[in-house]
Amino acid sequence: MDLAAVSSPGGMAVAPIHAVRPESACSRLFPRKRNHRLMDHVIEINDVDQLRPLRGVWNRLLLETGQASFFQSLPWLEAYWRRYGRGQRLRVLVVGDREPVGILPLTVIRERTRAGWIRTLTYPLHDWGTRFGPIGPDPAATLAAGLKHLQRTRQDWDMLDLRWISAGAQLLSATVHAMRSAGF
Repeated sequence: MDLAAVSSPGGMAVAPIHAVRPESACSRLFPRKRNHRLMDHVIEINDVDQLRPLRGVWNRLLLETGQASFFQSLPWLEAYWRRYGRGQRLRVLVVGDREPVGILPLTVIRERTRAGWIRTLTYPLHDWGTRFGPIGPDPAATLAAGLKHLQRTRQDWDMLDLRWISAGAQLLSATVHAMRSAGF
């Protein structure tokens, strides 16, 4: 049985869900390879409907995420996308080798500034949550792999803004380190 982390008054709670078995989706996304570093393989998903086969994996990784919040869940992303997705570009980065070990949900939004319109690559919160970050047991490694992927792919954004980074000196320090090592 797959479990989902859901927000409750006392923090995070676990609830059973029904989902597509993630193994088939994972085997297609993460083919078995030899001599491949754990965090080198990044798959980018740009369609929210293509995330459905990863629901079980997403829920498992969310349960392994320190200080996880409902805003990092797939149901939140699906609801967010239905409400705010028009005019945005989804960039969910799934990191791993033989199976996903981390997920970095991002979106490109257009924001008006005093200098004009800019395209901002950021977490999918739209000012709703108080914190956000990579999903999985090693958020620093997931972020580092995701940022390296972003440096290797076409840049469709003007500014990278991780303003919702989860509180805590360790993840903040890891974010700065990941950005520097990726060339930002």
